[in-house]
Amino acid sequence: MADISNTTQQIPLLTFRLAEQHYALLIDNVIEVAGMVELIVAPDSPQEVLGFANRHGEALPILDLRKIFLQEAKPISLATTFIVVEADGQKCGLVTDEVLTVEYVNSDQIQRGQQKQHFINGMIQHEQHLIQMVSVTALINNFLNNDVIENRTKSI
Repeated sequence: MADISNTTQQIPLLTFRLAEQHYALLIDNVIEVAGMVELIVAPDSPQEVLGFANRHGEALPILDLRKIFLQEAKPISLATTFIVVEADGQKCGLVTDEVLTVEYVNSDQIQRGQQKQHFINGMIQHEQHLIQMVSVTALINNFLNNDVIENRTKSI
């Protein structure tokens, strides 16, 4: 039997950009990349929740990552894309400036614990970019696990 304890695992990541910063999501959390549709605005939602999209008959909360990462707001149009993600059985859309590509990185390239940031769970130096790994679970737990959002997704 071969010894695999010293092998590094290739991890697929979907990379995207907000302004000049590069970010990534574990591909296991990604369902699809979609074009913007008309949003239903919920006045009681946190400011980071742009509204709700009808995705295959299901109300999908749409989060603005620019607001979450304290970047200058950018207008949203029908040309805007978002990434549909899922963690712990909950789905949401994440608005980005640009979806880049799927990258495969070695697990030993991920630096954890460098920065104590709530929504970033690691950093990767890849090619010429420092890529921040976004925690979908932390985003969902922080912005979507409240009574207003849960009631909204059931009623739309």
